[in-house]
Amino acid sequence: MSNLSIGNNERGIDVLHDPTLNKSTGYTEAERQALGLVGLVPDVTETIETQLDRVLLQLKDKATDLDRFIYLINLLDLNETLFYRTLMSDPARFLEIVYDPTIAEACLKFGHIYRAECICRLPERGMSEKCCATGRSKTCGLFA
Repeated sequence: MSNLSIGNNERGIDVLHDPTLNKSTGYTEAERQALGLVGLVPDVTETIETQLDRVLLQLKDKATDLDRFIYLINLLDLNETLFYRTLMSDPARFLEIVYDPTIAEACLKFGHIYRAECICRLPERGMSEKCCATGRSKTCGLFA
């Protein structure tokens, strides 16, 4: 059962809500039974390569790098293993999407992209107001 059985007490929907554990359609029948996922995920076991092929097909249909960025960040929030497998399938291609230059556009359009908490600090020591926007446990941007 790979990393799913090591020190993990989560079951059912909690497993699917944890992007470090979520394998989407990658669970074996035994894993679906042991983790209480029967009926919560499709009754199919797909390899990471099959899942990667589907992600690449979805990305191909996106019109812009910003659309691809949004798709990939959503994938990161759902299934970290598949996200990193996607990036590593073609690092040069995907770094331009998840980092420069696409991240600059994403920061400019932050309010339209993210549904996340925003923590704003009052000016300190003569500095202008700063806002640190976070998406779950990730820092997404710093705005002046």
